[in-house]
Order: sequence, then structure tokens, then C-alpha cells
Amino acid sequence: MLETMDPFAPLADTSKLEWRTWAVARRKTLFSCSSEPVSSAVLRHLHEFLLEQNVRRILSYRAIGSEINLGPLPTLLPQLEFYAPRANLLPQSNLTVHAWNAPTIRSKLGVLEPVTDAPAFEVSTLECVLLPGLAFDAQGFRLGYGMGFYDRLLERLPDRVLRVGVCSSEMRVQRLPREAHDRAVGWQADEHGVHPVH
Repeated sequence: MLETMDPFAPLADTSKLEWRTWAVARRKTLFSCSSEPVSSAVLRHLHEFLLEQNVRRILSYRAIGSEINLGPLPTLLPQLEFYAPRANLLPQSNLTVHAWNAPTIRSKLGVLEPVTDAPAFEVSTLECVLLPGLAFDAQGFRLGYGMGFYDRLLERLPDRVLRVGVCSSEMRVQRLPREAHDRAVGWQADEHGVHPVH
């Protein structure tokens, strides 16, 4: 697996806040024009991977900013069932799972997500989760925006569910800082393919 060689990347024991500052700035620089070429390559690889893995129920996400855009995936794979997350702040911050084609609304965080009263599905029905991230490391740990939504979701997933981190290879590093609640993915998807984490 390729990893970034950015000489300005923080050290592994640097705070997550510093890592986020670096990651946001680096991704903005990398995709100053468009993330479309990288997103298209990732889509091709995920299309093949999902068919090979013979999974049917997949939680994806709607990209914000310069995240890898997986929006076309449900149209490319109409034979599969896609779901979308909704971020809820009360009674505690967590993600709920809804049909991909449920009506959507723009959240306070700027994310296009299912409306409040969209029917929710149990996470145990999922077979694969595609997770966005600012960065991932070689052990499969993810750097998010600091809200903990996906960490809590991963805690609730059965072991059989495939966990796939999605980001450009330029946003993969050797080691990120981690805390007890952090959960690793088993696969990483980038513009070069979908790779198992060893």
C-alpha cells in the first residue's frame, strides 16, 4: 500500500488536532481544482470489490468538501441495497442508518443526510460499511473530524461486516495517534485499488 511522503506530516505522537489541521490543509492543496479524477478511480475499484465480496447491504456516505465522492455508486450497482447515515446529536451523538433514497436535508454540519423521520434500519442488517476519513494509517485507524460518530457505529457492528476506509493514497500515513475508543478498518480503498489491512 502506498503512503504519503509529505515531509510536513506531524509525528505519530502529535495530537489529533494537529493531525486534523495538517490533513485538512493537505487535502485542500491536493484537490484545489477537483477530487473528481481520484473519486472516479476509487469508484471503479469499489465497484469491482463489492461484486467480488458478494455483499448486498452497504452503508455509504455523501461527500462533503474534498472527500472522495461515492455518490454515483448506488446507480452503478442498482442490484445492491445502499444505505446512508444520519448524524444525531441527541440523546448522544450517534449515526443511524437509513435507505439511500430517503428524502434528504442539509444538516447543521453541512452534510446532505436523511430527514429526521426517515425510517431507520438496524446496523446488524449491514454487510459492508464505506467510511470517509481525513486520513488513514497503515494499521487501518482513521482520522475523522473529532465527533466520534463513526467510532460509535463501528462499535455496534457485527464482526462479519466489512469495514472499508476511503481516502486518497496521498492521505495515508504510517501511524496516526489513537485512543481507546478508536476502531480500525479491515480494508482501505484509494485510487490504486482496495487493499486489505495487515
